Parts: sequence; C-alpha cells; structure tokens
Amino acid sequence: MRKDCLITDEQAKAAIELFDQGHGYASTATILNVHKPSLKPLHDRWLVRGTISVMEPHQRRRIPAETKIATAKRYLDGEHKVVLAKELGLASSRTVVDWAKKYRDKGEDAFATPPPAKGK
Repeated sequence: MRKDCLITDEQAKAAIELFDQGHGYASTATILNVHKPSLKPLHDRWLVRGTISVMEPHQRRRIPAETKIATAKRYLDGEHKVVLAKELGLASSRTVVDWAKKYRDKGEDAFATPPPAKGK
C-alpha cells in the first residue's frame, strides 16, 4: 500500500488509467469502489505531475519565502493552483493552497525563518 494514500498500488494504477480516460476522482472512486477522499490527493498529484511521474516519489526541496509569498498572492488574485504548482515543480497543488491560507492568516510573517534555538 502507498504510504501517502489509503489505496493499494493496484487501485492507484487503475485510478490513473481512469483519470487518463477523462474520469474525475469522484467517478473513479465509484468505479473502483473506494472512498472518494482517498483518491483526491492522487488526482491532485496526477493533475500537477502527469501520468508517468505520479507514482514516483517526489524530491522535496526548499522553496524561498519570497517565492511562497509571490505564489500565495498570485493564487489569491485568481490564478489556478494547478498551473502554479506545475510552474514551481511541486508535488501537489495543495501546497499552493496551504501557502495562500498562511499568507491570508499571518501575512509575510508566516514565511519568516524562525530564529535558531538557544542552547542551554
């Protein structure tokens, strides 16, 4: 079973084939008889990363605070989360939504680097 999903690899592969055929995550969940929310993250990654790379682990990297802020502003101004995620090479568009929420709640301070912990 995949670590980041509540579905098996076989179900994930079948779901990706259905996404490629034009099915959304809700209809795919019905066809495969799986819980809809368990397919939403896979569908989101498929939208951003495409068929071939969606099953591969994504390499995490640091995104500068300035990029996060600019991306959050663009999303809040109406740009689509999937387009922004693809542009930055993110694993999922959920990251864009999370940055926008942080920016909306705390402004640029949400992305400030915390000071190093003081030793005892």
